[in-house]
Amino acid sequence: MTKFSNIKTITELIRKEEREKAKAEIYKQLIEKQAKLEMLGLSEPLPLSIMADMKADLNKAVKGAVTAQKASIKTFVKAELEELAGLEGCHLPSLLSEALADNIEIDDAGTVTIVDAASKLPLRDPKSGKYISSHALILLAKENPNYRPLFADASAAPKKSSPCSMALPSRNPWKREHLNLTQQAKILSENPELAHRLREEAKAKR
Repeated sequence: MTKFSNIKTITELIRKEEREKAKAEIYKQLIEKQAKLEMLGLSEPLPLSIMADMKADLNKAVKGAVTAQKASIKTFVKAELEELAGLEGCHLPSLLSEALADNIEIDDAGTVTIVDAASKLPLRDPKSGKYISSHALILLAKENPNYRPLFADASAAPKKSSPCSMALPSRNPWKREHLNLTQQAKILSENPELAHRLREEAKAKR
């Protein structure tokens, strides 16, 4: 599920995009209306400087709308990557999503392409030759040594030994005469139950 913060950001960007599009449409209508009035002889031609300014404003508004559209689409794709990363077992999906942001390319028409971050060339499936999807990008990241630690499977971590399976140390590192902080740390990390038992045993014999 897309996080609330992502939804809020996407909503704000969509509103900005709509405002920029509306602004561009207003300038476009003004220019077209003026041209029609002049053609019908109902208006004197506007000074060239004013027309040039209006066209410049129109171009600026159009570019603003395109930029806003790209930003909203990119935010949506990053949210999608974050969700897919979580489904693939990534422990820090938002971090991975940010790291893969440079692999997202969006053209002026709003088409999304997954690209190589360095060359900006589209990434293709080696078998089909088609452009890869967002999910495929996450799977590539999962195999990338730089990102693999983010997908570390907790179930694959070394299991802590039980008191029965771990051999008792020849000397109790909690006893005053055999005090050994390194050994204590080792037992604490590998077998907290045994550590507690040895600590209590050392206390009892003081």
